[in-house]
Amino acid sequence: MIPRTIATWHIKSWQEELSQLVRSPQELITRLGLDPALLPAANLAAEAFPLRATESYLARIRPGDPNDPLLRQILPLGAELSSPVNYSRDPLHEREVNPVPGLVHKYAGRVLLVASGACAACTSARSRWRGCCRC
Repeated sequence: MIPRTIATWHIKSWQEELSQLVRSPQELITRLGLDPALLPAANLAAEAFPLRATESYLARIRPGDPNDPLLRQILPLGAELSSPVNYSRDPLHEREVNPVPGLVHKYAGRVLLVASGACAACTSARSRWRGCCRC
């Protein structure tokens, strides 16, 4: 039997993906069949670290597995609200060499232009240490 494939006209455009983002810890936890006990801490952490995930990203996460590495990138956790004793927002001292917002100049002869402060899959780690995500 020939396996059924998705016709190219049924694949969502990036604009459609972004218009249908999952932004709520409640929706994420419910859809992935995770323990509802995660919800109170996730809601609290989501105030500081917004949740944004596309459908295609969610499709790659193992349902029911709270330790899935892809899930851990996007699920805001209560533990993220406390900072370790030696915590630094800029451990590599990148702000000293990147004084212009939106331009990352980490290596000689190379620059990265950040066209938008928003991202499709907002990771709490990214927004925590870079402070650049405006999701």
